[in-house]
Amino acid sequence: MKYILDFDRTLFDTDAFVAAAQRDGLTSTEYISPDIWHSYTVEDFLYPEVLKWLHTKNKADVRILTAITPKQGFEAAEYQKAKVEQEPIINLVKHIYYVESDKATMMQTIATTGDPDEQLIFVDDLLEHCIAVQAAVPNCTCFLMQRTNSSSAPPPPTSIRVIQSLADLDTITPSGPGDS
Repeated sequence: MKYILDFDRTLFDTDAFVAAAQRDGLTSTEYISPDIWHSYTVEDFLYPEVLKWLHTKNKADVRILTAITPKQGFEAAEYQKAKVEQEPIINLVKHIYYVESDKATMMQTIATTGDPDEQLIFVDDLLEHCIAVQAAVPNCTCFLMQRTNSSSAPPPPTSIRVIQSLADLDTITPSGPGDS
């Protein structure tokens, strides 16, 4: 089983980070910079179960697929890379994929590079990404992450299940805890 995980609002509490940066008097131009990670650590903003859950998985089975948002400014790509590639995350995943918008195309690439019979699990906080991935990679099981502190969204199609934490995956997916 391979897990392909979104980063922001799936592993990383983006809203808490932005709130902390704003409390410290920073504007979005100032905190969307790779240099911000000299003052903050990603680990401080990971959701509570993330590290524990990642430690139960084989590193070879976990990937991150994250979007870079060019409209955030000229440093958006470097900011996202500096954020995601920090320890301990970088040591707990096999690969990190960066895309500007289309996660479905990258998921097709990921699906074709591995064992065609291997179960793929995709987790993202945006319904449109889940729908696009499910259409592009029909053998992928998609989960919509809706953290308890996130805004409510319309219910997804019945083929996309909603989870509130990574730990929920272990109660839903066939292999469960400690799969490899």
